Amino acid sequence: MFLKGIRPVVVLIALIIGLVVIFGTQYMVQTKFLEEPFKKKVLSIDGIEDVKLIETENGKQVYLIMRSDVELKDAFLEVNRLAQEMLSGRIEIKIENQVSQDMKELYKRMHFVIYEGIASGKFTWMAAQLEAIGLEAQLQDLDVQVDNNFVYVKMIKNGEVFCKVVPRKAEGLAYMKEERGESQW
Repeated sequence: MFLKGIRPVVVLIALIIGLVVIFGTQYMVQTKFLEEPFKKKVLSIDGIEDVKLIETENGKQVYLIMRSDVELKDAFLEVNRLAQEMLSGRIEIKIENQVSQDMKELYKRMHFVIYEGIASGKFTWMAAQLEAIGLEAQLQDLDVQVDNNFVYVKMIKNGEVFCKVVPRKAEGLAYMKEERGESQW
């Protein structure tokens, strides 16, 4: 069906140009007015070396690279606050560790102790066990902190920095049980 005097090709071209302008403007606003200021503020936090912001189908992922002088808990909480304040949608903060296989293996040894400490609530026991593992591995520094939501672990050995933030709540497990119809753990 053609309307008198209107050419479909012109309408199609106008539609395409309009969509390009709309999505181009949205992209520019997103990057220049939201993401770039966020990155600049994150990089101003002591101990953060680099930040990457990646858009995924499930939301945004913030990747951090830490320096050895980072106060992990303070930096992580500040990045989380800035992300909630400046970004929209679901946000996941991840720490990117650029370390040797030895440091990764060392964290695997600590991993079970951390989760046992979370499950039992025996954080002084957990700290003592982690300290023993750190002494055996000859770490230059081991910093473990706990709050209501996370366990923060920072290890330094031979100039390598490994940081990990472990959630204390098993939200995924609670979600899975609810889907099966169970209301209590």
